[in-house]
Order: sequence, then structure tokens, then C-alpha cells
Amino acid sequence: MNHNSYLKGLLSGIVGTTIVISSLASVQAFAPYYKDIKALVTSLTIVVDGKPVTLKSQPLLIDGTTYLPLREIGQSLGKEVNWDGPNNTIFIGQEEKKYRPSIGISQLEPIYGETYLNVGYGGEDYLEPAEDGGKITLYRQNFSTINSIAFLDASSVAYNLYDDKYFLVRGFAGVDDSNPDSEDKGIIKFYGDGKEIATITTGTKRDEPIPFEVDITGVEKLEIKNINALGTASRVALVDIIFEAVQN
Repeated sequence: MNHNSYLKGLLSGIVGTTIVISSLASVQAFAPYYKDIKALVTSLTIVVDGKPVTLKSQPLLIDGTTYLPLREIGQSLGKEVNWDGPNNTIFIGQEEKKYRPSIGISQLEPIYGETYLNVGYGGEDYLEPAEDGGKITLYRQNFSTINSIAFLDASSVAYNLYDDKYFLVRGFAGVDDSNPDSEDKGIIKFYGDGKEIATITTGTKRDEPIPFEVDITGVEKLEIKNINALGTASRVALVDIIFEAVQN
């Protein structure tokens, strides 16, 4: 048996099925997408420690790579395979360290919020969703509406984080180019469990978006507020927002 090919197929499977359709997050906040593929359902004999393994799901051959059901293969090797849905993570074998991936803000469900991305006007959304080409433009740079917030006047949005799950939120803040005349700066405040923990002041629309990092260690409820109520402040945006997870 070619062990390299075997392991390649093993690691390419997904828990309980044979096709990888993933929203696994990383530091770069990988966004899920659909891809058309052609797969050949194939017959394969697998022998582990001299004993043949019977699979419930047929292997698939896609672009020269064999995809196998990870749970069945893992169990045949005596490894427990677990799926952590909230964190989009597969655990194989015993965990010596609790791993949580970093996630984008789009993977959190708002408790409440009135932002361009969460409310409608006249029955239509303010910004198109990313899959329809939606974007936010800061200093002539286009950012996806995925993992971004564009604020309405004096609006806010809040999320449940739960204690000890995340320790840092980071991203970029700026003023949307679509407000043509104003030279105002935006002001965004972060609140953890009702207490102010950070203030982000942007440049004008003629300035590069600024990077920000906010310590959210131990915060269970995070609220983000647009402080300025008029003019350019209604176009303030936070983009590429990532939550860094605590590792136990």
C-alpha cells in the first residue's frame, strides 16, 4: 500500500460524509463558497493492520485525489473522531490541548443590531451580500461585506461571546468613500459587559483605514456602537473583523 496516498485520502475526508463542504475559519477568516466538481464514485479495498475495512460510504475520486469518510477511517485506526460544530473543527484522537480557531464576525449571530448589514430600508438591504458582489470601499480599497460592519446613524450591534472564549478582536476601521463631501472622522466605541473598553477614531474618507485591536478577555457580551450621529459617521465601517480564540 502507498501510505502517502492513503494518508492523503484520509485527511481529505470529512466527518460522516465524503465531500468537503467547509466553513473552517482561520486567522485569515476563510469564507465558505460553492464549487462545481465532478466526482467518480469508486470501489476501493482498504486494509488496516491486515484486516479489511468495510465502508458505509463509497470513496470518491476527484481530480486524481481519493476522498474517504474520515470518521470511519479514524475509528478503524482506533481513533475517536469528533465534530465541534460551533467552532467548525474536527478532532481526531485524544485532545491534549483544547483548540479553537479564530473566526470572522460573520460567524457570530447578533443579539440585536442596526447596521447596514443587519437591517433593511424600504424592503431592501443597504449593502449587497458578499455572494452578490457586495463591498465596502475605504480609501478606494474594496472590502468584502463578509466579516464587516457598516454603521447607520448612532447605531449599535451586540454579540454573546461567553466567558473565556475569545481574547481579542481586530480589524480595520475607516470612513466609506460613498459620502462625497464631509471631512469628518468616525468614532466607534466597544463595550464589554456594559463597560467601555475601547474607542476607535478613524481618519477621514481620504485616509487609509486604520488597524485596530481590542482586548476582550473575559467578555461575555460585546457591544459595538457608532457614536457620531450625522454625516460621515453614518458611513463608518469596520472591515475584516476577526475574533482570536483562547487556547486552553
